[in-house]
Amino acid sequence: GEDLTPAERQMLSMASSPAARSNPDTEVAIGEINRSAWGVGTPLRDKERENPPPRNQIVFTDQISLDAGETGSFFDLIKSRLVEEGIQEDEIVILTGSKMTLPDGNGGFTERSPEDKQQAKLEIQQRFNEGTHQVLLANETAEEGMNLDKYGVATHHLDVPDRQTRLQQRNGRMVRQGNEYGSVDVLFYL
Repeated sequence: GEDLTPAERQMLSMASSPAARSNPDTEVAIGEINRSAWGVGTPLRDKERENPPPRNQIVFTDQISLDAGETGSFFDLIKSRLVEEGIQEDEIVILTGSKMTLPDGNGGFTERSPEDKQQAKLEIQQRFNEGTHQVLLANETAEEGMNLDKYGVATHHLDVPDRQTRLQQRNGRMVRQGNEYGSVDVLFYL
């Protein structure tokens, strides 16, 4: 209904989703990403109420492939679910070593080659810090060398990396000086 808050719409959607019963960790993560995107539970300063700042998030996982018998990538699945939940498709970007999907400026998307990775990372970083992209779906490619902190509200871990230093690098993309929000939620789904 129209009287529902974004969080209530999310819970209703998750409860009725067949995927929620088959993959609860992923669905819980999608709910939290959506909650953070809408700003549920985050008070805004008075000057931000009419024109709120971006609420950027990073979703990290090393799982790229879907289970046997399914087509596409795990990142594509997460992206499609976030779009179903109301996050604009052009606000979501995918960055892995083999896949970099960036909006082309004409309402479509373009795949960038792995050879163009450094340039794509710089473009994503700039657009993310401007608020053009608000959700980054990434693997270890985004763990180092990217400053994504300006409007960061949440870092989501759909898995735990094999080394503590990788986890520190993941969190360090947003948890740093210069963040407009002052704190970042670091969420694990295990």
